[in-house]
Amino acid sequence: MSAPKTMPDNHSFPLLTAALAQHASTVKALGSQVAEMEDEDTAEDFESAFEVTHYPCEAPEAIERLQARICMPVPEPLKTLYAAMGGFRFLDGYRMAHIDLLAIDDLLSWADRGDVDPAWPSLMGALCTFGSREEFSGLKPASQDVLTREYVVFGWAHHRYEDRTLLVFDAQGAFHNVVYEHDCDGDEWAARYLPACQKTLTGIGLDGMLAAHVQAATRRVQRQFDEGEYLG
Repeated sequence: MSAPKTMPDNHSFPLLTAALAQHASTVKALGSQVAEMEDEDTAEDFESAFEVTHYPCEAPEAIERLQARICMPVPEPLKTLYAAMGGFRFLDGYRMAHIDLLAIDDLLSWADRGDVDPAWPSLMGALCTFGSREEFSGLKPASQDVLTREYVVFGWAHHRYEDRTLLVFDAQGAFHNVVYEHDCDGDEWAARYLPACQKTLTGIGLDGMLAAHVQAATRRVQRQFDEGEYLG
């Protein structure tokens, strides 16, 4: 298993730091149970599959590239997080609890993929990548323009099949969870994204936002293990 990476200062991201530490502790404890039930090799495979992978810390030049692409500043808390620990992901092969706070180069490189909407990484571009332009045709052009100009996606979390919670910041530097649900229709989308289009969303703190997603994923790993579903 890879050595743990440097974590953000507790004073900057205490909730996220604690959540990631608890996840590591839970995976280690479950790995010990796997070793008792199976063998050490299986336990190592289990821990490797469920551990957190940290991307390298981001250099100022990378943040500048992102700002040039999105034509707005990256909020200071996210800049601090990028510089302190970079992004992170875990359970990427495990759809129901996957979290990915993308490295900046990975985030930007998505634009080169043939199946990615040209407005990526705006919120509108992300919605039309995970869905389609036709799926969101119920949003008026002016509303689509707001979702393109005012909001940027920098990661996501899966906690339900085919659905994503997009990690978003806006042009005013606030952070938001924005849900994409596979089975919604055009009218539902228009109603759901009206607050974002009107720029009346209430922002949340980055630390608590990310910690809550990590905690939800850890609980799911524990629950799946308790139900007898684990890699091994």
